[in-house]
Amino acid sequence: MKVLWFEFTLALRRLARRRTQNGLMLVTFAVSVTLSLLSWTLFHTVFLSQPAFDPKGDYLVMTYDDGKPGAVRHSTWGEMEAIKAGQTVFSDFVEVGLYSSVFIRTPDGAERSLTAYISARALQLTGAQPLIGRLFTPEEDVYKSTPAALLSQRMWEQSYGSDPDIVGKTVEVSGDPVTIVGVLPHDYQFPNDQDLWLSMGQPYDHPKWPVRDALVKLKPGITKERAEQDIQIMLNGLGADTPAIKNDLRPALVPYRDVYLYSSIKVSAMILFGLSMVFLMVSCANAANLLLIDFLGRRSEVASTLALGIPRSAAVRGLCFQVGLIAVATALFSIALLPVAGPLLYSGIKIVNGPYWMRYAFEWSYVGVAFGLAGIIALVTLVAPIIYLLWVNPEQVVRDHASANRGTGRAAWRRILLTGQIAMLTVLGICSGLLVNSSFNVGESNWGVFSGSGFSRQDQQSRHELYLRTATT
Repeated sequence: MKVLWFEFTLALRRLARRRTQNGLMLVTFAVSVTLSLLSWTLFHTVFLSQPAFDPKGDYLVMTYDDGKPGAVRHSTWGEMEAIKAGQTVFSDFVEVGLYSSVFIRTPDGAERSLTAYISARALQLTGAQPLIGRLFTPEEDVYKSTPAALLSQRMWEQSYGSDPDIVGKTVEVSGDPVTIVGVLPHDYQFPNDQDLWLSMGQPYDHPKWPVRDALVKLKPGITKERAEQDIQIMLNGLGADTPAIKNDLRPALVPYRDVYLYSSIKVSAMILFGLSMVFLMVSCANAANLLLIDFLGRRSEVASTLALGIPRSAAVRGLCFQVGLIAVATALFSIALLPVAGPLLYSGIKIVNGPYWMRYAFEWSYVGVAFGLAGIIALVTLVAPIIYLLWVNPEQVVRDHASANRGTGRAAWRRILLTGQIAMLTVLGICSGLLVNSSFNVGESNWGVFSGSGFSRQDQQSRHELYLRTATT
């Protein structure tokens, strides 16, 4: 143990003596591990994580598929009522309208906002707890019931000055007055990061206005394919004029977590993760090259040490201690930087209609990933020097250096390695640029602001008709 401690302290002194080289290696390690760790958090969120209310991924969204990529195709009111009354394959059937865009008139003016239509049961299922006021009641789920709204804490604070008497007041939604019944806290963001939830009985007078989806859970023993077939049979019974049949839409049950993760988002996340792995490999080669330049520059010192009888295993351990210390410092640095860099990455990925869990959240598994990535870099960096230590003939190296003109013998390999270093740094810079560019192109949408007067009812109806035609084609 005393020998190992001596070798460890010796490695620390060697690191301190070569501050420039080891600083470059630390920076190379830190940048590559941090970017790779960030890309892993995004990959984990997109492909592996589950929403808090559905940790086992049991809930599906009932939607339609026409074989083309695009937004969720909502059910019309008539279709939803028929399926809800006739279905026998779901143990849980909860009505929601996952995505809609409305104009809200607040004391700050009128602006377009993301909203969701949500039933009383859906609020309970997803764990909603009002900050003030109450949630929706089952009576407010009934079609054409008195419209009710829940505000986000953000809107309540920013647009209403945290008015304690907000419950019972009205807000104008696309020209219609809607009663505010409560405020939901910051941590409730189902299904989106939004400012308004409307009761299921509130959708407009048009009976075909398609804002209805359903969160469903299959009964034990029922397959997704069997449930989709049953829904198709029920739709066929509604007649050829049913919007879903008329537009050749097929029922589809999609895992909730995948509803808004379009294929482009998944592809971008995979590209980002792949680029980070390329970045990591180039960083490994870069760090190994730095170490090899220094190591071969000290060939006579290393050979003399071995010739004096120092075991090769001791030399290997000393080298492992040096690189291992840099790797540990790299992992700790990347973990410390993650709470700052993570939110910045996710804020750059502007998926407006993405699920509420599409945001950065620290997980302890990321610590293991950071140390794993640092360990991989350390191992790759050590391969060439260790092979050299085990293979070199110290007596031959000492003889060569004794007879060679100092500087002439090292000129060729120094030029080769330094040229390779510049090439790898160039590749590293290109990979870094691609990585950052990809992170900001995973998904982006922009929302406009409307500051004029509210739309007339006729304008709203024409917009609803247009939406109906486009949402089902």
